Amino acid sequence: MASSRARIRVELVKVHCYDTEDNLGGDEFYVVGAAACGEIRNVVLTKPLDINDQQTKMFNPTESVIFEGEVDLAETLTIGIAGYDEDFSSDWGKYGQALKEMLDSVNKISPIPGQFGQQLIDVSYTAMSDVLKKIDPDDELGQLTVSRPISEIHAGDKPWPFEGGSWMGKWKYEVTYRITKIPVE
Repeated sequence: MASSRARIRVELVKVHCYDTEDNLGGDEFYVVGAAACGEIRNVVLTKPLDINDQQTKMFNPTESVIFEGEVDLAETLTIGIAGYDEDFSSDWGKYGQALKEMLDSVNKISPIPGQFGQQLIDVSYTAMSDVLKKIDPDDELGQLTVSRPISEIHAGDKPWPFEGGSWMGKWKYEVTYRITKIPVE
């Protein structure tokens, strides 16, 4: 008999910078966001990685889990994450408090169909920014929003490429995230 449940883990693995957003040096790259499936909600916030053109950096495994839980195959996993370049130093000593505030805020969201991924990003960033005392919003470099039934999710490493530009210059990145899916008996 086929299993109707699975243990799912989605985690950030590494980031490759082809071209930084900052023309005067490296970027301070971090990811913020959340994921939800059924009653389970999780937030992710990585501390900034100093990165420059043509460099690859690994995410800290203790900061990289986007989602983890045992869920029904019929449920839908929604992920909303964004990559940023930190412009001004934040109070990263309040990292734990930021995660708590992010999760509290994400747990209060009433999902809007078709917009839930964006809601996860917006609420997570606002809660994090309030705790870490962001004087000026950091530069958003790219977003990933995914909403898919667990039955259609396949395990493996997945690319999240993004690029953009402004009057300051152009940037190009690729984040690798990993999905682990194990049937539960």
